[in-house]
Amino acid sequence: MAQGLLWKRFLIRFSFALPERLCCSNRGGGGSVSIGNNTFFNSGCSLNSLNSITVGNDCIFGENVKVYDHNHVFSLENVPYRKSGFTTAPISIGNDVWVCANVVICKGVSIGDGSVVGAGCVVRADVPANSILMSDGSFTPIVRKAS
Repeated sequence: MAQGLLWKRFLIRFSFALPERLCCSNRGGGGSVSIGNNTFFNSGCSLNSLNSITVGNDCIFGENVKVYDHNHVFSLENVPYRKSGFTTAPISIGNDVWVCANVVICKGVSIGDGSVVGAGCVVRADVPANSILMSDGSFTPIVRKAS
């Protein structure tokens, strides 16, 4: 199993064979992606880093999850968006997190251990540990029972 891959100034750290269904990109910047053990990505997922994206152990990602640790600068007058640059902030996704299908995770977000992000959410703020983020932006605590 590979422990890391340096690709076009883009460091990807992982401890499993990188699945073909996962796309990682950095658009020529110096971003990094670190993926923990036993983490699963369904088809259509992408991690896009100009800063840092960290994913913990035992996570699962549904189809079409998009993670961006950057955003276009859009406040410069008379400068086209494609030339205005980016703002960046790291993303941290804890251990045992389930990110459901069609979720977008934005820059600067931290998702706590044991959390679930509901299908279709746009995550723009931190998600507390052991909680469910619903598509309306509300949180519900998770109470796990002994198996």
